[in-house]
Amino acid sequence: MERPGGGAIAMLLLLMTTTACGPTTAAMPGGSRPDAARGRPPAIASWTSCHFPEEADRKGIDTGTVILWVYVEPDGSARSVQVLHDPGNGFGQAAAQCAMRAGYAPGKDGSGAPRATWTPPITVRFVREPVKGAARRRPRAGSWPRCPFPEEAERNGVDQGTVVLRAYVEADGSARSVQVLHDPGNGFGQAAAECAVQKRYSPGKDATGMPLAAWTAPFAFRFVRERP
Repeated sequence: MERPGGGAIAMLLLLMTTTACGPTTAAMPGGSRPDAARGRPPAIASWTSCHFPEEADRKGIDTGTVILWVYVEPDGSARSVQVLHDPGNGFGQAAAQCAMRAGYAPGKDGSGAPRATWTPPITVRFVREPVKGAARRRPRAGSWPRCPFPEEAERNGVDQGTVVLRAYVEADGSARSVQVLHDPGNGFGQAAAECAVQKRYSPGKDATGMPLAAWTAPFAFRFVRERP
């Protein structure tokens, strides 16, 4: 068991590239819902093409990022979806519909047998195809510092926690502020925010390639208490 204040494994759930109607996703390896049994979690095997939400299109909104879990049956089919972060404007519903249609490699128990369980958090990013010459790139996170495991979680016997957040990154790659979008409690939100504001980022770029201050896309930060 790791001592309070020691290191924690930090994993980023950073995003896929998409077109207006065809996102691909990336799941955070090795993660699972806190109530899932030990074993290997499900993984995405195939992802269907998704339509850009009409509501967002009507309002002139070009991007949206949704974070969700999927409960996958032993045969690889999706039983249900839980949306963890929904920016509105139809993105959450569109992503959930795509997730229900997707194919999955089922989770495995300790013996290697298929089992029904939740995926790690999945980030689905929609981007409406821009007019030529008008593209912008969001800031990107690189490697993370080794972050202390929260003492509150240690005291409460909680072994893992996933926080969803975004950072406002200056043109020089420093983080001005952090917004926590999903906090499981037990000190995880504060610990992730402190790490996020300390790290360096690749700044966003405008249409000409010049650095600019902007928010990152939402990302997930996962703590796992290390065991000997």
